[in-house]
Amino acid sequence: LVELGVALLDCVPGPHLTFVNPKNYASTSKMVKDARRIHSGFIKKGTTNERVVISIPGTAEGAAAAKILQERYSIHTNITHITSLIHAIACMEAKPTVVSIPVGRILEWHEARRRKVYSDLLDHPGVEAIEAIGIYVKLHDMKTKLLGTAFRRPQETLYLENLDAVSLTKMQLDRLDAHNISTDSAPPPSWPALDTTRASFRARQAQYPTSFLSAKSGFTSCFSIESKSALSNVLYWELGRATVTMDKLENAVEEELARQLTLKFLDIQTLYGISPKRSKGKDKHRKDLPSHKETSKHAKARSEARAPQSLIDGLDYF
Repeated sequence: LVELGVALLDCVPGPHLTFVNPKNYASTSKMVKDARRIHSGFIKKGTTNERVVISIPGTAEGAAAAKILQERYSIHTNITHITSLIHAIACMEAKPTVVSIPVGRILEWHEARRRKVYSDLLDHPGVEAIEAIGIYVKLHDMKTKLLGTAFRRPQETLYLENLDAVSLTKMQLDRLDAHNISTDSAPPPSWPALDTTRASFRARQAQYPTSFLSAKSGFTSCFSIESKSALSNVLYWELGRATVTMDKLENAVEEELARQLTLKFLDIQTLYGISPKRSKGKDKHRKDLPSHKETSKHAKARSEARAPQSLIDGLDYF
C-alpha cells in the first residue's frame, strides 16, 4: 500500500486516501496498529502528514480507532460507509478529517426498502438522508469534510449540494464531459429553499452535542430500526465483500511466496527439468522386461555365429 501510494502521490496532487485491513473492522487496537504502521511507512518515504489520510470502516470500533488516531497521533482519518444521519453524528464525534458516504448504495437501500424507483431525485429519501448530514455539519460548524462515493450515475451529484467532494470513475468523468454536466456546486433550478426542506428539518432536530461513542452498549443502541437496517445492509455488506477480497489477495500472496521459496531451494536438476542419466534409464527399462531362459540350442547357435569362419577359395571378399 505504501509503495503504491507514494507512486500515486507523485502523479496526483492533494491528499492520498489509503486504508487499513477491513478484516479488522471489529478490533479498535488492530486498526490503530495497522493505521500507524501504514502512516509511518509514508512518512519514512518523505510524504508529509497532510497528504496521508487513513480510511477506517464506520463501525463502532472503527470510530473509536479514528478518535485515537486523530487525538493521540495527529493522523488524518476517513471514516467510510456512513449510512444515515445518526450514524454520521456518532462517527463525527471522533472528529475525523473526512467521512465517506456511499451515495449509490444508500439510494438503492431506500428504493429496495420502499419498493419504489424515484424518477425525481428531489423526492428521494436517500437524497434527503445524505443532505441532512451535510446540513448538520454546516449548522454546527464542524471541520469534517464530506466525500460522496459509489455513485450510480454522474447526474446524482447534482442533487447533493452539501458534499465537499465526490469520487467518480473515469467512465463517469467522461460522461460528465459528454453531457456537459456542470461540476460546480450550484443546485438544480428547482431546488427548494434550504430552510423548507425535510433534510434541513431533520438536521435541526438532531441532537448536538452527542456522546454516542461512550455508550457502553455501543453506538448502535441509539439507532432507530431503520438506521440499524441501513447500517447492516450497506456497511456490513460492503465489509463482507471486502473481507472475501482480502482473503483472495492473501491466498494469492501466500501461494506466490511458497512458489518463490520452492524455486530458491530446488536442486539444479529439478529446477531445469534435467532427466536422469540414460544408462540408469536403460537398466531400469531392462528390469521391466520379461526374462527368458536361454536354451542349449540358442547358446550353440550364438557361439557358432561368433566363431571365426574359414574363407572360401576363389571368392573375392574385397
